[in-house]
Amino acid sequence: MFERVKELCQLRGISINNLEEALGYSKNTLYRLKYQNAGADKLETIADYFNVSVDYLLGRSDSKQYPSGDEKIDLAFTLEHLLSDIIEEDELTYYGKPATKEQKDRVRIALETVIQMNKMDSDNK
Repeated sequence: MFERVKELCQLRGISINNLEEALGYSKNTLYRLKYQNAGADKLETIADYFNVSVDYLLGRSDSKQYPSGDEKIDLAFTLEHLLSDIIEEDELTYYGKPATKEQKDRVRIALETVIQMNKMDSDNK
């Protein structure tokens, strides 16, 4: 289950720690999924957060439920958290290999530029 949650976090552009914060879990709660099963309440909460089925999280199904289009994603929130993950954590990969410092720096600069451009746009509205 941990690998599925980790994959969903990567697709959403957040870290496991960000997910724990968003769900109100204490640090390392989700890392324990490597060794122990989650209770029904946690399974349901995580599945609802990612809009997937509990069966998907448990590995009983490979079919995900994708958002219907009604779900809104906050661009500023996503970019800020993605940027902090790149700076603070070692989870960024490039074609499956750990990203080099230079690759991380390029992504960081690009994200900072996008964040600044969006801030200027929103300030001008």
